[in-house]
Amino acid sequence: MRRLYLLMLLPTLAACGDYSNEYLKEDLEFLLAVPARAALEVRVADTTPRETELGGHQSGLSVRQDALLGDPAVFYLLTDTFSQEVNSGVFGTLDLVDQVTSLPPTRRKVNQRIWGPWWSLQNPHSDWRFVMTRDPQAGVFEIAMQVRELRPSNQLGPDDGWENCFYGTVEPSSGSVRRGKGSLTADAGVCSKFEGTGEQGLAGIGFDTSPDAGNPEGKTDLQIVFSDFVSKDMLERDPNPVPINATYTYLELGDFSGELFFDIWTDLENGDNPNRPAQEHVELVAQWNITGAGRTDSRWSDGDLGALVVLSQECWDTEYKRSYYHDTFNLLGPEEGNPQNCVLDPAEF
Repeated sequence: MRRLYLLMLLPTLAACGDYSNEYLKEDLEFLLAVPARAALEVRVADTTPRETELGGHQSGLSVRQDALLGDPAVFYLLTDTFSQEVNSGVFGTLDLVDQVTSLPPTRRKVNQRIWGPWWSLQNPHSDWRFVMTRDPQAGVFEIAMQVRELRPSNQLGPDDGWENCFYGTVEPSSGSVRRGKGSLTADAGVCSKFEGTGEQGLAGIGFDTSPDAGNPEGKTDLQIVFSDFVSKDMLERDPNPVPINATYTYLELGDFSGELFFDIWTDLENGDNPNRPAQEHVELVAQWNITGAGRTDSRWSDGDLGALVVLSQECWDTEYKRSYYHDTFNLLGPEEGNPQNCVLDPAEF
């Protein structure tokens, strides 16, 4: 939504800046500190190289509701779909940042660059800007996509009245392009405050994409927390959605092996059964090796399950096809395959 009206204003913004040689070198220090979405994206069992300059990989698979031995693994597809939703919903703002910073800054201050402001086509009473501030001693950059209310009576100065919609800190890695450590937060309530979309809550990401001794080309180490989060997509599906409260951790090493863990409370029946409305506690671990073969282990408890605890195991091969499946009560079908087909040991809860 914001991307659309911003693209309409890019020629205007371009006319406000200047990429002369005098400023180019220092401007690039700011630009190269912006985290690359492609280095941050969550990918499940994807063994293709990450392209930090050109954008991320997208899987062409879609979710199916059932699976047999040799079919695409259900829980692999579930985690792959989750990863695409996180990449779009959480890291999608970085696409907007890239579009803005592809132009020269509108204003330059000592240790600060500002792009914008530009007005919102969704609401004539608000405008937006992107700000980067450098701490030269600590080698850390603060970044913020900001919004503010515009009224004739406000009498706002150029730096007055701004609220952070998307913000964070970044410590770039020496010698690596757009990799480093830091944290990012999306405040859905502020982002939608002047557009009336009803979004709310926070999504926070701690990240480390820097190289180390075991991962000379870099890694992707993430901690993602949703707090009372309601997105526009959720509201389009349900005018009264249950806010998301969830924790995710993700680690992909330089050899493309990795692990995804999430801990979430959710209605396993998606609200389809009014007699079973309670939310269940779901813990899921997906692991994969350097070939892309892997497994998921999950535990479901509480809510409408009562005292029942369900454990499931599903393994997949290098083509992401199910090679083994089992759950403690055959809720999603009978046991299939041989556990010796699993290339990794089960996770512990």
